[in-house]
Amino acid sequence: KARAAAAEAERARLREEEAKAKAKAAAENPAEVKKDDEGENGNTTVTEEGPVSLQETKPKRTLPPLQVFPASPELESQFAIMLHEVMQQTLAAEGFEAASFGYEGKRFKAVGADTQGLRLKRGDNEELLPWEQVSPSLLAAVLKSIKLSEGPPQIALAVIACNAKDFEIAGQALATLIKTSPELRSEAEIYFAFKQDRDLPAEGLLVFKNALMFPADKANYERLERIKDALDELKKNLKSTTATMEKKREPLLDELLGLGEEARKPTVDILIEAREDAIKRAEKTTGAAKDTKALDELKRELIKRRKHALELIFDEQKWPYPYGPNNGEVTAEVLKRVEAVREIWENPASYKGKSSRKAEDWFELIRLIGEYLPKFDPAGEWHDNEMEKDLEYLNSISNKSLNIQNHAIDGQEKTFIINAKKITDWNDETEAKFKGDAKAPDAEAWEQLRITNDYRVMMGRLPMKMNFKLFWAAKHHSQWCVQSNGGQITHDSPGGPRGNNVPERCAHEGYTSGTGENIHMNGAGPSALSSHLAWLTSSGHHRNILNDRWTVMGNGKFGTIWTQNFGNAAEDKQNTESRGGS
Repeated sequence: KARAAAAEAERARLREEEAKAKAKAAAENPAEVKKDDEGENGNTTVTEEGPVSLQETKPKRTLPPLQVFPASPELESQFAIMLHEVMQQTLAAEGFEAASFGYEGKRFKAVGADTQGLRLKRGDNEELLPWEQVSPSLLAAVLKSIKLSEGPPQIALAVIACNAKDFEIAGQALATLIKTSPELRSEAEIYFAFKQDRDLPAEGLLVFKNALMFPADKANYERLERIKDALDELKKNLKSTTATMEKKREPLLDELLGLGEEARKPTVDILIEAREDAIKRAEKTTGAAKDTKALDELKRELIKRRKHALELIFDEQKWPYPYGPNNGEVTAEVLKRVEAVREIWENPASYKGKSSRKAEDWFELIRLIGEYLPKFDPAGEWHDNEMEKDLEYLNSISNKSLNIQNHAIDGQEKTFIINAKKITDWNDETEAKFKGDAKAPDAEAWEQLRITNDYRVMMGRLPMKMNFKLFWAAKHHSQWCVQSNGGQITHDSPGGPRGNNVPERCAHEGYTSGTGENIHMNGAGPSALSSHLAWLTSSGHHRNILNDRWTVMGNGKFGTIWTQNFGNAAEDKQNTESRGGS
């Protein structure tokens, strides 16, 4: 009763002071008072970062305490005492002046409080915010940042937090109150239930994790707490590629998937940040391979794989022509060894990643993030899944750094690279020079030559020059097979107008040196690439393509048949001379 009487006396004094202040303001500036009475006044703090509103949509009077409607006179009187302490600045000694808090996405510092209002600071700007413009949510944010004493201040914080609908802060404040004043537990529980418009369970409320809460909320509280902990674990996990962290990563992500909607957006944000970090780390790891030592290592591995593939390709006992007893098995092994060469030749970063655990680990993390982002955000509301582009980009910069195709580890390799470039340049210049010439090889023939030469160089063989005579020999033979041999392929052409076999047909066109031939039929119409791939599955044709005796080639397609003719003697300028198809 004594406290209630004191509280009522304090309220009367405050009302009297407020009336005097208002009368004085009216005398000095009647227009401003009228605006204030109409509720039109507002307050905006201007900082170097622009205007920052410190109030809600409409200013609301939340103080003095008669307007917060506590649940009982006992709580109301305690709140009045708290208000008196705030206005007399007694909270300053408890840390008010050091309080820093977040509100509406910005950081503020509480400088103090007096009968006029709260003094807040942001950056170098300080602002007095009158009490009538202090919203419950703002005051709760301020008081939460202060280490309040037990007793009345906790009641005040609970009341303010409840009015701000922040029941987490309110529950923490009431739990602190109950700890020191257990006699107020019943009042606190009734008030807490009343403000949430919930029935108070018969067994009452419980204090769990230093917060007053409903028994039914305990599981949800534990879930939300686990989300926070799991998100912290995920942040740490994604910064490491150790085996221990990798083992925990997917189970942790799967757990977050099952923790509900509240976990999804924060997880997406963490994954996006981790993806950017992983890309930067992968860039450093793969980019470090520009040094000669790393390229030497790659080149030695390439040479080793080439040798391994060529041994089987040219083994006529294990891979006879046309077929052996286990042809399918041996052919599969040949193609496997060829792909091992191609891996380093076309995508050296893939091997570098395997030889450098760090690079491969970061690549794998990027793939994993790309896999989980759509699971957390199926609609793509919070992210763009750039995994494929990220990996493609990393491969491109890695392969550019690892330019294995132009790297030599000794003088012999330097000579090979120089000579290969000269032949390739000659072919490119000749194709451009004779483009559109009816007597020259067509575009398909040049494309087939490029595919064949690219493969030869990858396997350590010099490319071949285009020979116009051999082009016409191949073109005419494809035509003869379609028109005069029932569409069937054959190396012999008895009674043919241009000769009975490969040497005779080539000689008819003017090429008299040693020759060889590949021929392929595809009922749907062969392409330069499909014919090439088909020849690689046949022992004799494969050996022909990689025969290091050949220095020139001509090839031609007609209908469903494609023919290649090889020659062992380059004719220099005469390579472009021919009968022109006659």
